[in-house]
Amino acid sequence: MQKILILISWQPEDGLTVERYKSRALEHQHVTVRRMDSFFVSWNGQVLDITDLRGEIRLKDFDVVHIAGWQPEPDMGYVFAHVLKQRNMPFVGKTALELYPRSKVGEMVRLVLSDTPYPKSFYTCDNTKLTAMWNWAHERHGLEFPVVVKASTASKGDDNYLVRSREELTALPLNPDYRYLMQECIANERDYRVLVLGGKVELVIQRTRQNDDTHLNNTSQGAVAEVVELSGLPAHLSDTAVAAARALGREDIAGVDILIDREKGDLYVLEVNKTPHMSLGAENVIEHKLHALFTYLDRIANQR
Repeated sequence: MQKILILISWQPEDGLTVERYKSRALEHQHVTVRRMDSFFVSWNGQVLDITDLRGEIRLKDFDVVHIAGWQPEPDMGYVFAHVLKQRNMPFVGKTALELYPRSKVGEMVRLVLSDTPYPKSFYTCDNTKLTAMWNWAHERHGLEFPVVVKASTASKGDDNYLVRSREELTALPLNPDYRYLMQECIANERDYRVLVLGGKVELVIQRTRQNDDTHLNNTSQGAVAEVVELSGLPAHLSDTAVAAARALGREDIAGVDILIDREKGDLYVLEVNKTPHMSLGAENVIEHKLHALFTYLDRIANQR
């Protein structure tokens, strides 16, 4: 019997659409239809995976997968398509592979599949399942509090929370229009915005928060920024920043945010900003950013 998995995004699993799928299958085909919000996405530091939260099905058990109607949940469609491609599984819905990653979830997929160091991260497209997802990630992958919960499309530290307990997780003021990514909290004192222009690191800005009232190192959230010499940082920071920008096709211009674990010294990419603000931010670094930009523009112009 040929096993087929059809993924839907908004129709009920006991509705007319599912009935039609199942009733039209060929005699030798067995059809399972499942909503995308019934899966958890996990990056445990080694494997990118998709897990049925009910524990009823496994992707590897199916002969072919159809990613149907992923438009309302493009992040899940994007994850499914890339995971299926990585595992060489037959599937229909390859258009999802061509989506441009416009969220932290899409970035995560591109980065981890290119072996870029990235924090352990977990995702569900159903905000009501965040607590259930933490319980699952804790049991299955050893995730512990505190964790960082952040909106997948927010910027400048908005909708970004440090969560220390289940009670805090349950009480989060989540925006129903956003989807949220949950990540391990990595002990740190600062982070680095690495400016990549033309596939080269041209500037490194250190961003240091001023107290422990926040876990955010964004200058928009009160952190102090200063330009630092690359020579004083880990040797592989530059290579990692360029590789991260390249993984997302943003080596032309990118602001790569990198965090260093203060306890272990490990380096992690947090984000690859595709449109870093060159004329905004801390006043003491704007001049350096603009100098780097115009030097790069001059180099390009001289290549004609």
